[in-house]
Amino acid sequence: ENGRFSPRYPAPYSTYQQLRQEDEQAAAPAAAAKPRPAEPAPTAKPRKLTWKEKRELEELDSQVEALEQEKADLQAAINAIGGDYQQLQILSGRLEQCETSLEAIMERWLELTEIAEGE
Repeated sequence: ENGRFSPRYPAPYSTYQQLRQEDEQAAAPAAAAKPRPAEPAPTAKPRKLTWKEKRELEELDSQVEALEQEKADLQAAINAIGGDYQQLQILSGRLEQCETSLEAIMERWLELTEIAEGE
């Protein structure tokens, strides 16, 4: 390989391993000592909203309003329900689904508004 070991001159395998380890150890500091060329830091260009994302952002506003209204209605119904525990369970489940949907929509709305502000 590097002149220290040649298949023409047979030697024990342990000698080959020792020479190979010495070569690797000698090459490691040399490779680590080479300075890397300075690469300019990639500058992130502000991304614009696509047409589809603009439409989605417009629709999200109305969806948020609708879900907030539904949430308020469900909370009012839960407060007024009284002792009907089956109905309370159903309304509580719908309220939980509404809150989960609202949270997901708000996260998406936040993502899109951050992109829009970066334009």
